[in-house]
Amino acid sequence: MKKVYVYTDFFVGQVFPETIGRNDCNQFDITNGGAVLFMTVKSPTTHEIEQFSSKNRSIRMTCFPDCLWMTFKFGDLEWNEAPYTPHLSKGATFPPAIHTACDHISIVLIDSVDGKVKYCDTVGLSPELTAALKTGISMLLPLDFNREEYDALLDYVQMHYSTKQIADNAIVESSL
Repeated sequence: MKKVYVYTDFFVGQVFPETIGRNDCNQFDITNGGAVLFMTVKSPTTHEIEQFSSKNRSIRMTCFPDCLWMTFKFGDLEWNEAPYTPHLSKGATFPPAIHTACDHISIVLIDSVDGKVKYCDTVGLSPELTAALKTGISMLLPLDFNREEYDALLDYVQMHYSTKQIADNAIVESSL
């Protein structure tokens, strides 16, 4: 049986055992408790961790067919990305969650060496991004979902566009 977490509160030092040994990856998700960005990094440096609390933080949303592509920038670090579809959000009950979960985001940086949270914060999103996210989710939910087609789209986008190009083509941005 796969363990399903209901995310509400995060804290530095919290352990996510399923992330131990995982390759660097980002996951954006919507739960009934809000939007969550999990960034799993092998041995993040002190400088990288400090950039997460920088005043220069932003999130952008770019739309692709059947997918919302979230891009994130923390301080002087490179842009990061996390594609999203509500069809894979197991921790959200739509449509109720859409009204309460899209106005803030929890940012969680996890070290894949020991599975420990190295940084976490919950911040509000701009009204513009909140509205765009709700609209995007509302447009995707009624569509049929095919995991193979979704994965093929992700592969295509990642082969043809850099993360910076995806971020530069965003329809909306919010400071974090």
